[in-house]
Amino acid sequence: MKIYLKSAEQIFAFLSLMFYSDAILILVLSNGAGQADVEVTYNTLLYRTCAFLVYVLTFFLLALRWKKQVHLLKRDTMILLLLFLPLLSLLWSHSHLNTLKDSITLLGSSMFGIYLASRYTLKQQLKFLGLVFGVSIILCPIFAIALPQYGIIGNAWRGIYLHKNGLGASMALSVIIFLSLATSTNNKQWRLWLCCASSLFLLIMAQSTSALLNLFFSIAIFIGIRILKWPYYIMIPTFFLLVFTSSILYLWLTSSTDTIFELIGRDATLTGRTDIWAAAFDMITKNPWLGYGYSGFWYGLNSESAYIWRSTNWNPTHPHNGFIAIWLDLGLLGLTVFFLGYLKTLFRAIVCVRYNIKKEGVWVLTFLIYMLLVNTTESALIESNSLMWILYISISFSLAIPLEHQTTVRAHKNEQAS
Repeated sequence: MKIYLKSAEQIFAFLSLMFYSDAILILVLSNGAGQADVEVTYNTLLYRTCAFLVYVLTFFLLALRWKKQVHLLKRDTMILLLLFLPLLSLLWSHSHLNTLKDSITLLGSSMFGIYLASRYTLKQQLKFLGLVFGVSIILCPIFAIALPQYGIIGNAWRGIYLHKNGLGASMALSVIIFLSLATSTNNKQWRLWLCCASSLFLLIMAQSTSALLNLFFSIAIFIGIRILKWPYYIMIPTFFLLVFTSSILYLWLTSSTDTIFELIGRDATLTGRTDIWAAAFDMITKNPWLGYGYSGFWYGLNSESAYIWRSTNWNPTHPHNGFIAIWLDLGLLGLTVFFLGYLKTLFRAIVCVRYNIKKEGVWVLTFLIYMLLVNTTESALIESNSLMWILYISISFSLAIPLEHQTTVRAHKNEQAS
């Protein structure tokens, strides 16, 4: 009986990750509509029902092991504070209904990240992600070739995702996942490398320039992380050399912006994003400390976002930057809490890599930096039903076991081996 329950729980985890990856369901419900007109072309009842079922089942599974959850939650109070702030922002929100609704869905989806951390190791979580994106790699070409009304938008592939940028971002993450799996195991490596190559192919077919650039930097980071394992007398000079080289590269890039954007087929405003950012900062200066409340800013011409809509002649529903999004919603308070928690998790990941505490440390550290890269042009922080946010929650709590205990256990094992 326990075997069947364990299998059912694993199936639930897999299906939930597929749901949070925004694969298939929204695309089919929208009947293959374009990104711009999706909101008016499909009913979200089925999507909301699925989300509610995942919330309820996740809460039930957490409640079964409530003592373990309480112990785990105490390990990362910064994440808990960050999850509490959206509800607290009801006190100053400019849209109380939106704030209440989205705060509840944020807590509901964040519970799944806590569940992953409490139920599965980082190694098991990585394998789940490999399975999820392995299925995606198979289905995307099928949709693009056999069902082009769903799988292709314009001249670009979108596979089982709503937009080509969705396919691009997913496949960039997929490359990192399979690269991490292939370099951390000796079994079935050729299949993992094939999945890695297939993900890269799909990313190219998506024609998503930003996703391709993020992947390029992420792979460089993935390789560079190995430096943390070197002896101090080699690691420190190499680190400063990389910092110096990166600074020179940055100065060159900033001085050649127009030429570079012309080469990659983008304009210097990043498809209008910089115009949105400039207008968003104007609004931030009006409420810099607490913001406008979680999801209290972007709700039409009768809201504070009307200024941005009129200034840019565009009707965005987010600022295309995760950090600006937090600042608008929760002010400098929310942004500070996020970065304090992020730096704490980043430090734990660096220690894991440095002392070989967990083989998945390289994957975790690469993901944490990749998350920052993505959020320079997209808004995927403190976002409900977002796979990236759920993975961040899961990773933060997975690394929350006291580092001194981990290093002691590792040192004891090394002594026994010698």
